Amino acid sequence: MELIVQKAVEIGADQIAPIISDRTVVQVDSESAVQKQAKWQQIAIEAAKQCGQNWLPRVHVPRKLAEFFDAVEAGVLATPEPSEGGSLASQLTRLPLQKDIPRFDLRLIGSLQPDAQHLKKILADYSGEHQHRPQSVLMLIGPEGDFTPAELALARRHGCCPITLGPIILRVETAAIYCLSVLSYELLM
Repeated sequence: MELIVQKAVEIGADQIAPIISDRTVVQVDSESAVQKQAKWQQIAIEAAKQCGQNWLPRVHVPRKLAEFFDAVEAGVLATPEPSEGGSLASQLTRLPLQKDIPRFDLRLIGSLQPDAQHLKKILADYSGEHQHRPQSVLMLIGPEGDFTPAELALARRHGCCPITLGPIILRVETAAIYCLSVLSYELLM
């Protein structure tokens, strides 16, 4: 997770919310979750300093997927709208507020399911439909072996589109870096 936090900050993520899925190997209790969050936040601080970020990404306490979506819908993960002079990179994964309801232009979930689409197609479809690129993207990356069918169904109910990362099954660290890199490239051009 340390590598994911470091690279996500360097690539331009605004917030990192670790998910404890049914297939997560390391389960954490509430006390160790807070300790891990503090450690990861410090890694985010160091990564932001190292790469010259002009904002500090927030690392959230690890939580179950259902709790994560409850927090998103309640606005707990939201941050204010980026300012006119704000960095484009900060807008990549920023969670803007609209009347205290968090909104994502696009919600994605990495998936090994056969109906998952390529990210490039989803981004092209979005741009074609809305005449602009998404400004705010939620990207969920699952554990080794993918999310469970129930977790995928939950994510779909919350508007997530399943995306494929290609024919090779990637480790979670690689998948997170890959997705953020592609999003950064596609949305900041």
